[in-house]
Amino acid sequence: MSNEKNTSDINTDVQELEQQLSGETDPYRQLEMLAAFCRKVRYGNPELAYTYAVRMFEIAEVLQDNFWMGRALYAQAIYEEFYAYRDSQSTIDKLLRAAQLFEEAGDSNMQARVWYALATEYSKQEDYSSARDMCKKAMVVFEQMEDKHNYANCKNYLGFIDSHTGRLPEALEGLMAALVLYQELGDIYGQSLSYSSLGAVYMEIKDYQRAIINYSQSLELVRQLGQPMVEALGE
Repeated sequence: MSNEKNTSDINTDVQELEQQLSGETDPYRQLEMLAAFCRKVRYGNPELAYTYAVRMFEIAEVLQDNFWMGRALYAQAIYEEFYAYRDSQSTIDKLLRAAQLFEEAGDSNMQARVWYALATEYSKQEDYSSARDMCKKAMVVFEQMEDKHNYANCKNYLGFIDSHTGRLPEALEGLMAALVLYQELGDIYGQSLSYSSLGAVYMEIKDYQRAIINYSQSLELVRQLGQPMVEALGE
């Protein structure tokens, strides 16, 4: 019944959006409407969000607006994350073009966000060298902007990359630094990720006591977030 209700709600939202778009003559207002709608449905229906992100790009391309073209491509790549089957190289190509468009638009913040997304995509292809380069580039920008949250995300992901390339001391250092930042920010989800990654590294070096402690910390934080499905996976 819940799924039927969600589908009905989304269909109603789509109808309302289409009515608003048809009555709006300002293309930038249309882009804002589409972006807001994509954010609203990205978790419940990422394929629908992707479809509307494609429409965003079509409008932005007519305007020849580099920022909005980059934003639309970045959105498409992010929504593709939720697909079970997708072409990772196609996602990388979108992100590379988005990064170039944001550079031309002079938006270093969005460019750094794209670099971070590229780091995750390169990791999936096991191209850890490119992943590390992209993550470090993003981290420099976030540090300059004093964006502690995204800087912490980069630190945490660098730890993940190092753990997968046998750089275990560096992985521990990076993950611990990220954990401290997440604690300062009060980011429980970020802390849970860091603890879980630390547990995996300690398992790798056969320090089972610390591994259990960190896994337990991660599970406790997930419980605080009230995510029973994630909790079950953690156990």
